[in-house]
Amino acid sequence: MNRFTPFNRHVLVDILEEDEQEKEHSFLLPADYKKQKSPYVLCKVKDFSCDCKIDIITNMNIIVQRSMIEEIEILGQTYYLVLENYVYGGIENEID
Repeated sequence: MNRFTPFNRHVLVDILEEDEQEKEHSFLLPADYKKQKSPYVLCKVKDFSCDCKIDIITNMNIIVQRSMIEEIEILGQTYYLVLENYVYGGIENEID
């Protein structure tokens, strides 16, 4: 397995999606209806560039702007990177 090291103020993350539960509605929705996702998403820090100026640590849970997450597929592996500018803050309680 290859180890990816981020550079240039980037943070390597795992995206922690909330489980979408099916709810019964009192009205009909189209079969292809999808609930709009929040513009922000919870992520877990896997690694970060040595030139990051924000105070983060590995395994920290952070909130980032969803549209700014870059998905990179290299050698059969998928990596998610976000520039430190799009990290809004951290969540202190343990979320897995």
